[in-house]
Amino acid sequence: ATLQGAVQGDGAKFINRGVSGRGNLELNKDGLTIYSAGTDTKKLDTIEVQESATITNGASADTITIVAGKTGTIGGVISGTDFDLAGAGSTAKFLDGVTLKVAVADTAGDKGIVEFLGGGTVEAGNTIGADGGNRVKIVTFSDVAGKTVTFGSKVFANETIYIRKGTFKPGNNDVVLNAPDVNAQNASFDLGSNGKVTVNN
Repeated sequence: ATLQGAVQGDGAKFINRGVSGRGNLELNKDGLTIYSAGTDTKKLDTIEVQESATITNGASADTITIVAGKTGTIGGVISGTDFDLAGAGSTAKFLDGVTLKVAVADTAGDKGIVEFLGGGTVEAGNTIGADGGNRVKIVTFSDVAGKTVTFGSKVFANETIYIRKGTFKPGNNDVVLNAPDVNAQNASFDLGSNGKVTVNN
């Protein structure tokens, strides 16, 4: 399915009733909002954000792609095999309460942007960026006081990791923030009983 032109998608759910990993969705209208695409147990094959668009309550596909210069704003449970920022200015914005169950890759290398707009959870093992030439450019954790991101993995950024007014809570003792600049002014860290954050570049 391709959504473009004058289509109105508010509240629309795109589901797969067959074998998980089938069905393709292209969001090709700037400003489009849909409710969900796929489920954690019945994923689509692909979701491609070709114009800046919003999925408010879940995106699940084998491959989720945000093309160069566009913004995908996504909430709910996000799962799949690949989540790709595919070019300069590709931006993933995660809504308050998001659960990220897939790694975020910068397939163009050092050019993608990730921002958490509120609280949420990043499950263990799901990195943002990769060490070496496929880091993301910038990662920003919530600028909303009172919101907590529980983060269980590693971030590799080419420029800056911002931890703003919200609370950053490591989900285990193997959390890594790797960037030339890690800016945590006004941030709060909730280390719990076994939380540990390693900051390096």
